[in-house]
Amino acid sequence: MVVAKTVNCIMEVSCGWAESSEKPNAEDMTFKDYYFDSYAHFGIHEEMLKDEIIKGKVEEVELPMEKVDIIISQWMGYCLFYESMLNTVLYARGKWLVPDGLIFPDWTTLYVTVIEDQQYKDYKIHCVAIKEPLVDVVDPKELVTNACLIKEMDIYPVKVEDLAFTFPFCLQVKRNDCAHTLVGLLQHRVHLLPQEDCFLHQPGVSTHALEVDCSTWRTT
Repeated sequence: MVVAKTVNCIMEVSCGWAESSEKPNAEDMTFKDYYFDSYAHFGIHEEMLKDEIIKGKVEEVELPMEKVDIIISQWMGYCLFYESMLNTVLYARGKWLVPDGLIFPDWTTLYVTVIEDQQYKDYKIHCVAIKEPLVDVVDPKELVTNACLIKEMDIYPVKVEDLAFTFPFCLQVKRNDCAHTLVGLLQHRVHLLPQEDCFLHQPGVSTHALEVDCSTWRTT
């Protein structure tokens, strides 16, 4: 995680069990961190009792300070936007983030590809009958086409109205096989920051491609 030199407050949106990937060194911290959960249940780790926990929806709570320096959120939904919490992050960004504040992750991409999926075909599950996206682990050997970039998004300037979009795409067939299912893949990352502005200078990348192990979001 890239950490700014002067950090007064870190906000973690939809953190579930209040788990940050990493915490800044004690000497780098000058105030408390605030953790939010948009759901009914909240767990507090023992090592985080020194931080202030605020339970409630981001759109409804009030902070004891006006601005935060960093917003961290695992907002990504299935197929990136399905059941995502990006709207909440954008609300927090507009209300609390300082002008030169940081958002982790700050860049995300959505790809689409096609697979053959004989197991579901054998179960007589047809695409026309599915009302909700199917979320499951996909074997890379099932790939039939290349992956086409559908949406690339910078979290800093993006607006809520940008989240509804249409995009034409073309896929290149790689082998002679059945094409059963469209699959959505996502990748998000923290961009490289100038050395004078941070302690860590390597960009972080999290991918949910078929070539890596199963992630929280799997594939859709």
